[in-house]
Amino acid sequence: MAQVVVGGTVAALAAADALASRGRPVRLLLPRKGVGGGFTAIERGGHRLELGMRVLELRYEGTATAPPLAEYRPEGDGHRPFVGLIDSWVRELVGADRIVDIDEPASFVGGRLGPEVLLTSDLTRGAELVSAEDARQIAAEAEAAVRAHGPAGWLSGEERHRLGTATFDDASLHQHGRTFHERLIAPLIGKMRPGGGQDVLATLRRKLWMPLFWPQTVAEVFSGRLPGFVPDRPLTVVRPGGMGPVVEALLARLRSPLVEVVSCDALTGVEQVGAQVRIGLSDGRGEVADRPILGVGAGDLFGAVGIPFAPSKVHSVFAWVGAREADVRRLPGYLHVLDTDVPAYRITPGELDDRTATRVLCVELSYDVAKDVAADVARDVLQRVGIVAEGAPTQDLGVFAGPTFTDPTADNVETHARAVERLHALGLPATVIGGARAFGFDSFNEQVIQGLQAAETAG
Repeated sequence: MAQVVVGGTVAALAAADALASRGRPVRLLLPRKGVGGGFTAIERGGHRLELGMRVLELRYEGTATAPPLAEYRPEGDGHRPFVGLIDSWVRELVGADRIVDIDEPASFVGGRLGPEVLLTSDLTRGAELVSAEDARQIAAEAEAAVRAHGPAGWLSGEERHRLGTATFDDASLHQHGRTFHERLIAPLIGKMRPGGGQDVLATLRRKLWMPLFWPQTVAEVFSGRLPGFVPDRPLTVVRPGGMGPVVEALLARLRSPLVEVVSCDALTGVEQVGAQVRIGLSDGRGEVADRPILGVGAGDLFGAVGIPFAPSKVHSVFAWVGAREADVRRLPGYLHVLDTDVPAYRITPGELDDRTATRVLCVELSYDVAKDVAADVARDVLQRVGIVAEGAPTQDLGVFAGPTFTDPTADNVETHARAVERLHALGLPATVIGGARAFGFDSFNEQVIQGLQAAETAG
C-alpha cells in the first residue's frame, strides 16, 4: 500500500523522496501553488528572484558524526547535531560540484564597508566596525559581564534556560553590554520589525538571523586579543545561486514510478475515521489513508482540523533590482546595512544573466518602506552603499510588501503551543512534520531532518 504524504513543504518533499528511495510506493498530495515555500525562487521576466537571502548551513564545528535519526527532537539543538547528514543529503541530491561557498560577506556601518560578524558568528574582526573609543567601552562592558555572570553568561549550561523567557534585547544587553548592542545589534533588527528585539524570544533569535556571543569573546575581541573560540560555519549556495535549485532537484527526483503525484488545492478537512484519517480537499475530493504524513504549513493544518490559529506575521519589503554587471562596483556574498539612516538591512546578490550581463540584486528594505516607492528606495540604497555605481541605470524587477513568516514573539509561541496541544488531543493517527510540529522549527535544515525521520519511521 502506498504511503500518503500531504503537502508541498520541504519536509513533505523530503519524506516522499526518502520513502521512494527505500522502495516504498508514495501517493503525494501536492498543492498546485507554493511548493517549496519561501525556499523556491520566483520566476519573473526571465529572472530568478530569491526571497531574500537563501543560503545553506551545512557545517557546524563539533558535529561531524550525526546521531541516529530517531534521536531528533524539535527542541534544544534541533537539526544541528544532524547537519552532517543534511550535508550528505544535499550533495547527493544536487551534486557536490554545484555547492559553493558564498563570497566573503560584509557590513556597511559608519558610511563604509567592513567585515560581517553577526550571521557568521565570527567576531574576530568586530573591532573594525566601531571607533577606538567604542571598542574600549564595549570591552569594558563585556569584561564587567564576565566578572558578574561568567565567561558564557546565559549561554552556559546552567543558565541557558533563561533564554526561554528573556527577550532578545535583554539577552543581547546581558551578553554584550549596551554599547555593542546599540552599535551592532539594534540598528539591524530595528529595520526588520517595529519592536526590534524587545518582544522576540531570545531562543528564537535565529528566526531573525541574529546571534548571541559569550561575554568573554566580546571582551577578547574588543580589547585587541584573538578570541579563544572561532566558529566554523560556512554558508553555501547551489549553482546558479540560492537554494531554489535544491527544491527543483528534489521535485525532479520525485518524478519516479514509485511516486504518484496528485495535484490539489487547499486542504479543507483532516479527521479520524476509525483507525484511518480522512483528508478533505477544496475541490470536493477526499482521501482516506493509514497514518498519513502531514507536511503542510501550521496554519493550513490547524485550520483543516478546526483549531483557531491566527498568529501575527512579520511584514517584509523586498525589492529586486537588475544592474549591468559593468556597473557593479563590489559584490559581497551578502551585505548587512547597520547605518540607521539607510532604509535597508540586507542586500544579497542573485543570478547573473549571461545573455544581458545583468545582475539581480535583492534588497531587503526596512519594514516601513512603502511598496510604491520601494523600487526607487532600493536603487538609491544600492548606490549609497557602493554596490552599484552612482547614476548607473537599473531595472525594476519586482517588489513584494506583505506578511512573510510568523513573528517569533512570546504571544505567538503561546498561541502555537495551545494549537499543538489541541491537535495532540485529537489523537490523529498521523505523522505531523514541518511548522505545525513545533514553533520555530521550520527552517530548511529542520524540515529536511523531519522529513527523513518521518520516512524512516513509516518505512
